[in-house]
Amino acid sequence: MEHGAADAGLMALMILALYDRLGVREAESFDHLHGLIEAAKRAIAVRDRCSPIRRGCRIRSTAIFTREFLDAEAAAIDRRKPAPWKAHEEVGDTIWNGRRDASGLVVSYISSLYWEFGSGVVAAADRHRDAEPRL
Repeated sequence: MEHGAADAGLMALMILALYDRLGVREAESFDHLHGLIEAAKRAIAVRDRCSPIRRGCRIRSTAIFTREFLDAEAAAIDRRKPAPWKAHEEVGDTIWNGRRDASGLVVSYISSLYWEFGSGVVAAADRHRDAEPRL
């Protein structure tokens, strides 16, 4: 199964929407970290069932962002204990790179093809080994 930019966007928005519904008040607390992790688990499960780029999806992506759907997903989060990890792992790879120039400007980024983060976007120039990259 391939996941693309639509999946990453769906997951990011859903994680934020679910976490917001938890009403966590204290940063760096158990509720904060547990809420983010459990919201991510729910978002991954929805992505795996309902990805807008997957064939056979029975739920439209617009239905996923209804108040009723998000309220039900947030209500399914146990605030005291973690849900089991049900996502399947896929092959991928991630690199981190960071640089600082002489003026102190710092850039830090990841480039990931890992199953949760890969964008699935390939620039036209990247399709051919001899092609010059376009900026």
